[in-house]
Amino acid sequence: MPHDAALQDHPDARVRREPARLRPGPARRRSGPRPEDIGFGRRFVAATSFGSVLNPVNSSIIAVALVQVGHAFGVGASATTWLVSALYLATAIGQPTMGRLADLAGPRRVYLAGTAAVAAGGLLGYLGWSLSSLIAARIVIGLGTSAAYPAAMAMVRHQARRLNREAPGGVLGALAIAGQATMAVGPPLGGLLIAAGGWRLTFLVNVPLAVAGIGAVLAWLPADDQQVRVARAWHQLDPPGLVLFAAALTGLLLFLMSLASPRWWLLGVTVALLTALAARELRARTPFLDVRMLARNRALTTTTSGSGSPC
Repeated sequence: MPHDAALQDHPDARVRREPARLRPGPARRRSGPRPEDIGFGRRFVAATSFGSVLNPVNSSIIAVALVQVGHAFGVGASATTWLVSALYLATAIGQPTMGRLADLAGPRRVYLAGTAAVAAGGLLGYLGWSLSSLIAARIVIGLGTSAAYPAAMAMVRHQARRLNREAPGGVLGALAIAGQATMAVGPPLGGLLIAAGGWRLTFLVNVPLAVAGIGAVLAWLPADDQQVRVARAWHQLDPPGLVLFAAALTGLLLFLMSLASPRWWLLGVTVALLTALAARELRARTPFLDVRMLARNRALTTTTSGSGSPC
């Protein structure tokens, strides 16, 4: 037998020719617990439900601080009302936006980013130097808190798919209860904070709450499966549709706030924007608002309209 042929038939030679197939590369490291370790247990439920508490608490806590804020900056009730409206508007725009981002970039990432925004908004409000800065803080808080519920629902769906089982009804029930029952906590909590240190504490309380929420997510929720592709996610978010949706909601809110002396031109602008939004979304490949689905499913439309309000 020739020497070269003998080398080719030698087992060591075959191993040297196929190193890639026999030696797999290292697996990508995951952050957070493994899905099968956390399951749908109490830690998973607590971490996903915690963020849903922040929006209703912030929606109601400001009510007992409006008078003190007005005195601090020398403005009346008509001006401080914007502290309420700003959060509602940011939440109405933010919830569908964060829901899309959760699908595109990963719900855990969106949940963490939203909770971090709540902390930033709370710190901005605590340091607020004018009514405008407080309104900006409330917008940031509204956008941050709007990420919690859609991201939590997406994490429940992803966990069910990983475990190849249906999500227990108690998990979804806990999310719903956390978002509804805690609305009543805001006013008494706000009263205690104002008595302890003034209205600024109603903003600052968001910082420790957000830090606790971030810690729970990092410790108890599995990492996202998908990799982030920023350019693709931005394109699929449908920025023109998002801008039209936000402009239409803003116009509607401004009109509703002027009902004592109606600005009918605002209603006309809102109708025009909604018409442009519908026309745009019917043509879009990945619409921000699926008009066809909403038209076909009236029950879904009614549910979405009811749950879009932070009240």
